[in-house]
Amino acid sequence: MKRDSENLAVVLEDFKQQLPIMDQYVGMLTTEDSYVNKLKPFFIDGVHKIVESMSELKDRLFMRSDVFKDKIDDLNKYGRFNKDIKSLTYSKYSEMQLPVMLGTNVNYLVASQKLIKFPSYISGLDSVINDFINNLEQMMNEKSDDRLVLRKFDNRYFNIVDVKSETSNLIFSLVNSRANNDMMKLENLLPNFTSLDTIKDNFITICKELNKADISKLEKSVETLVNTIDTWQRVIKKQDDTRHSNYMVEDIKNNTVHIAELVTNMGMLITVTFQYITFYNRTIAELQEKTLNS
Repeated sequence: MKRDSENLAVVLEDFKQQLPIMDQYVGMLTTEDSYVNKLKPFFIDGVHKIVESMSELKDRLFMRSDVFKDKIDDLNKYGRFNKDIKSLTYSKYSEMQLPVMLGTNVNYLVASQKLIKFPSYISGLDSVINDFINNLEQMMNEKSDDRLVLRKFDNRYFNIVDVKSETSNLIFSLVNSRANNDMMKLENLLPNFTSLDTIKDNFITICKELNKADISKLEKSVETLVNTIDTWQRVIKKQDDTRHSNYMVEDIKNNTVHIAELVTNMGMLITVTFQYITFYNRTIAELQEKTLNS
């Protein structure tokens, strides 16, 4: 039986369950007669619940810093067998059943090609989070007018809504939540043996780009965002003048959800990447055994 960590369908559903909870909490951020004047308990509670949800996402999405190097080392180790495997006759083994993660939706070549782009989004997401943190910090100042009239939160170099949609589509193209098979034919996993080096190189490139993107920096930014929202709700709770414009409330509500969803997508894509790499290496190991017996 597959462990949950090896079942992408389970992992995906688990991640997805966090988002309706987040949306429910930000739905508590509302206004009364155009202003939140003398903040109501539900408003404070709504912000507090956002803190809890964001913090839980952060704790689940990030990993130790050397994991990318480990994956590269594994790919290079198993990649030494590629030359031997290419000597096998593909048609002879095309029907061979191989273990896969539940939820596998594409072959390893397609997966490695589809995943190459997403690490480039991480630095943009980090920038967006820090801009949003700056906006929140400005609203902690009682004398600031930002709480009443807040500029639209936007970053011309990084369209968070479009990237969120693109990464969501990428996840669902890679993961079939209805799949329940833990074995697949070789022909469904590898188009041919000549593609082995390309797949290995693609996955190595992705791991290098993830390392370069500095996941630990993104983790710190998310942690700062969690702490800033927590501080903001405590500060405004103590302030006498707690008026907030409808525009400001909508801005915080919508962009907190956008950021949470995109952070979740990034974490899910890292998980998907590592799971595809793990089972790709298992495929190589099983094919190497065939070379020893051929």
